[in-house]
Amino acid sequence: METPYNIYIGLQDHEAWKAPQTAGQVRLPRLTGLSPACGTACTQGLTPRTTGISIIPRSSAHITGLTRPPVSGFRSHPMAREGEPFYRFTWTTPLALSPHNSAIVYTGAQMVLRSLDREKLGAGSPDLTDNDPGKIHGKGHIRYCTITTLAESPVKAGIIWAGTDDGHVQVTTDYGHTWKDVTSALAEAGAPAKMWVSRVFPSNFEPGRAYVSKSGYTDDLMDPHVYVTNDFGQTWKKITNGLPGYPVSVVIGRQA
Repeated sequence: METPYNIYIGLQDHEAWKAPQTAGQVRLPRLTGLSPACGTACTQGLTPRTTGISIIPRSSAHITGLTRPPVSGFRSHPMAREGEPFYRFTWTTPLALSPHNSAIVYTGAQMVLRSLDREKLGAGSPDLTDNDPGKIHGKGHIRYCTITTLAESPVKAGIIWAGTDDGHVQVTTDYGHTWKDVTSALAEAGAPAKMWVSRVFPSNFEPGRAYVSKSGYTDDLMDPHVYVTNDFGQTWKKITNGLPGYPVSVVIGRQA
């Protein structure tokens, strides 16, 4: 709601930045650095002057950290409690603020992690992946069986969607107390069950409606996969007519 509005961007290996929207190129003197760490996902609160911004940066070891400018020095590295499985994070960890209360922050490991005060993070779901030991450690720095995308419905609080790199789409309608795996229903509509979920996008108009895209890019599968549900994931319809033959990474809809 600021004038001009600001654009927030995370750059791999090169921090996170804020810049005012202008016509043409935004040059370096107009950029404001927000995090000294490798930046990936940024999200802005509803009232920027009072709630600030939450950022997920990455360290060189690819351990997720949460920072919140302009609170000097604030950084949180989510870690599981002693005796519990360690948190697994995908390369580009998803991040979302609740559209109903911007103090609530969501991010994802193998389970949804949630903070009610933008500081302390705790589990907001069970493990939503296959938890396959043969896939978890992947290759190099990358771990698998992780949440790749999540979002809360802007229409009704407590409806949260999550997608994983091993194909699962799950939804809760009660703030995370119970979760329903709707992957098999998606598969009935033609979505490959194990294909990477690239985006979940709850509707801005109907509480039971959501859009899901899956991407086979990492397996050289180039056909598009986009689906819509109107009943909280019980049934789905493929909506790719007219799309070019490329994988879909992002779904975004008209605002209310």
